[in-house]
Amino acid sequence: MDFEDTRGQKRTIVSPTLVLPELWTIIGGMAQPYSFKEFFDNPEHLRSSLGLVGYLSYIVRYWPRNGGKRPKGLLVLQRGQRKIALRASLIPAFPENSTVPKEVAEILLGTQLHKKKVTASCFEIAEVVAQHLKLDLSWDDDFALGAYLISCLLRAELYEIKNRKGTDPSYDDLDVMAYEYELRTDDQEILDYPELNTYTSHTPFPRWTDSVDDKGRKLIRPSQPQPKENISLPSFMEFESRKNDSTAFRLVWTKDQHVQVWTDNRDTITETIWIKAIHKLESNPYKMNQDLLKVIHKVWDNKKTRPKKTKASLEKEPS
Repeated sequence: MDFEDTRGQKRTIVSPTLVLPELWTIIGGMAQPYSFKEFFDNPEHLRSSLGLVGYLSYIVRYWPRNGGKRPKGLLVLQRGQRKIALRASLIPAFPENSTVPKEVAEILLGTQLHKKKVTASCFEIAEVVAQHLKLDLSWDDDFALGAYLISCLLRAELYEIKNRKGTDPSYDDLDVMAYEYELRTDDQEILDYPELNTYTSHTPFPRWTDSVDDKGRKLIRPSQPQPKENISLPSFMEFESRKNDSTAFRLVWTKDQHVQVWTDNRDTITETIWIKAIHKLESNPYKMNQDLLKVIHKVWDNKKTRPKKTKASLEKEPS
């Protein structure tokens, strides 16, 4: 793909995914390195040439910079599922055929972060990426990964960080030193990008056999934020039917905090009742109530009954 650089020279990008510290070009039949600075001299043209996903995946892969060590979040991505220390000397760069940067770029673009708080967005995007790549991360790694991914969006100039005090009238009465930052974009291609949703499907999901399925989707979430090591997950025995070996028993807490123990005399111990309920619920496809939809259209088409597009009290609520 050809384009002119800031000096008017014609350059051709051979491959934006080469595992090299710079992008290589062909000039007069000779391969020459194309520095990161030159690469970003004309980001708008490069974005249109490489496409939105290709442009962002290049940044995710390399985090273009003038020297310096790799960010911790990039090391988290490059380490993957390997159980090794998070040290650059132990973790190689992405191999040339790695699809991880492209997959991560698609996830970033498919997660709508406009007007969302920066810190919340950091952990949200880290969770989605870790789920997709099946990474078992600590809280610190979550934070490092999320911060790196947010920085990639900023480096690509797809989002910017704004203080809500300067953009949201409901924050104008706050103290002059009050800071609450959010991500914002006026890029219509970003706003219109199809949102990622891994928890809905046009076909039935397989039955749950554990609290986390093979795609990284989680069956349950903690009722309140807490350290990962304190999260208790149901045993695999709750998901399966098995023959009673005559030694099975059950424990139940009573209202006065005593424990009742009794032997289970059933020939076959089935999956737990709440797992059954989830399977029953997920076996029902989502359907749109057509009669209700007609009523909604009639209400909306009538200017006298059409509700206001915005409500002041709701607009003041932080997202």
